[in-house]
Amino acid sequence: MRRPFAQALAVIVTLGVPAAASAQSNITLVPSLAVMSVYDDNLFATRQSDAGQMLVLRPSIDAIYEASQMKVQGLASFDMLRSNHPSLNTLDARRTAFLDTKYRTTNATTLSLVSSYDQTETPGELNFDTGLLGSRQRAWRVQLTPGVSHRIGERTTVGGSFDWIAERLEGAEQMDLQVVRGNYGRRVTSRDTFTVGLVARRFIDPISTESSTAALVGYTRELGFGTELTVQGGPRFASYKATEPEFLAALTRRTNRVRLLVDYWHGETIVLGIHGPVRLDSVSGRISWPLTRTIEVGAHAGVSDISTLDQRLAVANIVHAGEVSLADFDNVDDRREVRAYRGTLVASWKPHDLYTVAASYGVDLQQGTLRRLIVEPEVARYVFRVSMTIAPRISRFIEPAGEGPAARPRR
Repeated sequence: MRRPFAQALAVIVTLGVPAAASAQSNITLVPSLAVMSVYDDNLFATRQSDAGQMLVLRPSIDAIYEASQMKVQGLASFDMLRSNHPSLNTLDARRTAFLDTKYRTTNATTLSLVSSYDQTETPGELNFDTGLLGSRQRAWRVQLTPGVSHRIGERTTVGGSFDWIAERLEGAEQMDLQVVRGNYGRRVTSRDTFTVGLVARRFIDPISTESSTAALVGYTRELGFGTELTVQGGPRFASYKATEPEFLAALTRRTNRVRLLVDYWHGETIVLGIHGPVRLDSVSGRISWPLTRTIEVGAHAGVSDISTLDQRLAVANIVHAGEVSLADFDNVDDRREVRAYRGTLVASWKPHDLYTVAASYGVDLQQGTLRRLIVEPEVARYVFRVSMTIAPRISRFIEPAGEGPAARPRR
């Protein structure tokens, strides 16, 4: 694990830090400490649940650097956990690092680099697309995404990106996902934009390597102030199954009174502990209301259907035992399916810029099983969390040499 993360960090530092500033820039630092009390009625994500109470301390630092051509934002944190289950007590329950760099080489061209690193004892936290729970064990995830966007005239944009994602459960093999994206967008009216894109994926694990390519056509419509509808779809050609569609639809609304996101995705991804790609049908929604200047409430909900045809593992085991030959590969069906429901109610109160008090209540229900992830046919989990975060904000302007003081308080 340490070697790929060190290599990724070296690239991040090389590309993300400006050599020199030619105009006034600004640095903002937000060190913080969050204290959380958590009640979890199913600590180990099993059918016969064990309840537990936990105290979590989360020190973190958020930093933003802004200049005329560059913006760099980074976040780093780790969790210290104490529980009524002594086996869970640790000073390293979770580590997180995130970096987002954007550099504008010209008025029309922007380079970007997004990277993240997560290590945790609750693998379900790393299944971002599927929302699947997992039994407690150490897991890590690294993602590195360089990209470029170029504007042609006032109406046309072209861009591309490359995703490298590596995941591993402790004691298991590493799974890699590589994704190349290309996109062409044309604004035809003040409210309508058409896009054409290509998504190529490569799934790498110790047993085999699979790939797929999807050609996508999309349309975005601005329905009104702060409201936008996007649909995108097309055929996907894969090395491991017949051609099938890929589709995405999203509705967003952002105003002073409400923030809303609803989306549906029929696609493919990876899951910790599962060899090869999984098919995903996911519907999710998020909504938040700023009730007053200091109080905000919200809700998150989602339903996911995840399925896999894990032929490689089944065939490898059966062929090794001499039960079938290579000619029988297509007749081996080791399909696993899971339906996952999740919902969370959240509320926050910020009476002062220095601190925030928040509470949440979350529900997870899973039916079915995926190989090597969850052995229980049905898992339910309820989590109640209360937290207080203290986060002072420090901001400074930086002047170029010869133009004034090296630093001064922001007014």
